[in-house]
Amino acid sequence: MQNQAKTYVKYTNRRVNQMKQGLRLGTSRKALAETLSREWGVEPNAVYQKIHKVAGDLKAFKARKKLERANRDKVATGNFVKKASTINLVKKTDGIELSGDALKVYNKLKKEPTKIILHDDHVRYYFN
Repeated sequence: MQNQAKTYVKYTNRRVNQMKQGLRLGTSRKALAETLSREWGVEPNAVYQKIHKVAGDLKAFKARKKLERANRDKVATGNFVKKASTINLVKKTDGIELSGDALKVYNKLKKEPTKIILHDDHVRYYFN
């Protein structure tokens, strides 16, 4: 057996879209690879591998979209009660002091700060 040099195949967006279209039509991967390889003049094995990869990406994309739609419907039908937020800003010469609901820094700090001051280049959290 001779060692054959492997050729690099460039898949343009047009070629990838042809693969996606064939997969969406329900054509088998092997038949699709053979027809596209004849059309492009490339080895069928290389095209089949790329089709396999594109099919996996399509499947993952569909699953992600399905999950987003399910979550969107769940959020749309939920009963939410709006809370009145109270954020007070006190301007000082050395920064802006935040109070009220602004003191609730969710999931970032281990405990809630008593005072937050915003400066031009940094933020300071005060704990008592």
